[in-house]
Amino acid sequence: MIQFDESKIPPLPAVAARVMQFDPGSPNSSIATLERIIAPDQGISAELLRVSNSAYYGRSGSIKTLRDAITLLGLKTVKSMVMLICTRTFTQKIRGDLLRKYCIEFPIVTALLCIDNARAANHKDLQEESFLCGLLHRIGMTMLAVEKKSEYAELIARAEKEGASLVDLEKDAFGMTHDDINALVIKKWNLPEITVRGILDCEFPAEATNKVSHHAKITALSRTIASQLLDIPRPPAEMERANAVIKAYGLKADLFSHYTPDYFDLLKENPFYQSAVAVIG
Repeated sequence: MIQFDESKIPPLPAVAARVMQFDPGSPNSSIATLERIIAPDQGISAELLRVSNSAYYGRSGSIKTLRDAITLLGLKTVKSMVMLICTRTFTQKIRGDLLRKYCIEFPIVTALLCIDNARAANHKDLQEESFLCGLLHRIGMTMLAVEKKSEYAELIARAEKEGASLVDLEKDAFGMTHDDINALVIKKWNLPEITVRGILDCEFPAEATNKVSHHAKITALSRTIASQLLDIPRPPAEMERANAVIKAYGLKADLFSHYTPDYFDLLKENPFYQSAVAVIG
């Protein structure tokens, strides 16, 4: 057994930690406050300027300052973008197509789908928080991919080939699962409770759909659609859970049929997706 312990979890970068505690809904929150938090990090500032000047926002070259970028993107979106940039500092260490699909592409596709599904479920106000839940809901996988590399890639390949439970394989190999590591990361990073519940509760059984938060439901549905788009196996329990969420929100029964390769191509144009996968060469 190859042990994985809490010491392997890196601390959340200082800027990200402060941004995660920033409450855009607070009367004391402002663009100037968020600018002061972010400005010392030149890398994050440059990436926010790049995104705000992307074709997606139609502002090519017109956004010159960090304050203008924050104004354009909005406080909540900037918070999401900062977290995405900081998690990229971990994912850039990941090598191999299979690990990159599971640990880089899958989380960002799930996060972007969370935005769409929050809107479809008439919870537009939860879009940004749901994005963070989707982005981080398998951060434990990222930690395993960074620390265990080839061993973890072999486990994922085996799970796909044999139809085996990845969680069971992780337990046998490392003494803990990526869900266990999720809990350790959440504790070490001191994430907001709303994000914690969206991450930890998204494995709920279908019959408990109405007992978990909207964030957990939206994350569960979004990751199942992401699996479809990325051709990742979806266990029966996961499909049951997703279908229960579809029913709970009164969404179309044939929802999955709308997520085609053409939809995926459009999603890939999103600057958040492009920023996340920029490390893939």
